[in-house]
Amino acid sequence: MSEIKKKKTTTKTTKRPTYKKSESVKKAEKKLNSWEKNAPDDYESKYSAEIDGILNDILNREKFTYNLNADPLYEQYRQLYTQNGKKAMMDTVGEASAMTGGYSNSYAVTAGNQAYHEYLNNLNDVAIDLRDRAYEQYGDETEKLFEDVKLLRSLDGDDYDKYLDELERYYKDGEYLLERLTAMSDAEYEQFLQTVDAWESDRDFAFKEKTDALDREEFEKEMAFKKAEAERDQANADRDYQLSLQKLYASKSSDSSDSKKKKASQTISYPETYKEFCSATGYPGIMTETEYLAHKNAKKKYGTYKKYLKAMYKIYK
Repeated sequence: MSEIKKKKTTTKTTKRPTYKKSESVKKAEKKLNSWEKNAPDDYESKYSAEIDGILNDILNREKFTYNLNADPLYEQYRQLYTQNGKKAMMDTVGEASAMTGGYSNSYAVTAGNQAYHEYLNNLNDVAIDLRDRAYEQYGDETEKLFEDVKLLRSLDGDDYDKYLDELERYYKDGEYLLERLTAMSDAEYEQFLQTVDAWESDRDFAFKEKTDALDREEFEKEMAFKKAEAERDQANADRDYQLSLQKLYASKSSDSSDSKKKKASQTISYPETYKEFCSATGYPGIMTETEYLAHKNAKKKYGTYKKYLKAMYKIYK
């Protein structure tokens, strides 16, 4: 009984286990939260605006045109060739005039004009060369724009590759932190569930012991109650029996003394069995021999069953 009481106290004072995160799990959660907050920003190109500007220049570039008169270099050449042409013309006219005694003639004029036009023809060749050089420069400028775009795109691609590498490292770190936290949490919670199972098993065992003890106690009480009830019923039956005997004795005492004397003078044959008693008196209400032997008070008062039958016969005859 003392052991049962001890387990009962333990069960009442022990509370159901509750899950609490360990410091290790909390630290792992903080690291994962910190990782999420430090996610890399979306990629932003340092060169996109410049690339777009150059592409816009290429797409909207004016077609090649060349204005000879607007070329300052051509103007320089024109002035030079004109001056040189005039000088050559004058020199030629002078030389031709000297050959004719210093007088100007048509030959000299023609020769001078021819020398002048030769310089002007050479100027036309220069103009063509200047146009070709301008077109070549236009092509070089266009090619440079494409090369600039290619270079900027290459630099932008390098930066984007670096960004992708950084992003990959970031997500690998996140996967590691998540897997680590998940493993720690699962293991810790599994251990908690085992603790709960053990607690419930102990509680069920203690409750069963308590229930068994209460059942035994209740059974003992019930048996004691039934025993006391049986003894009480037996005592009531004995009391009722004594009262009935007293009533019978009282009724018989009113018989006449003559009748008693007459019966006393006669030889009486008393019954020795319950059957003989019933035949002689016609009354079956007394105890059988078995009932008599089980009745302690009656045995104490009358002794043998034959003496009991004799006493009853005197009453009921």
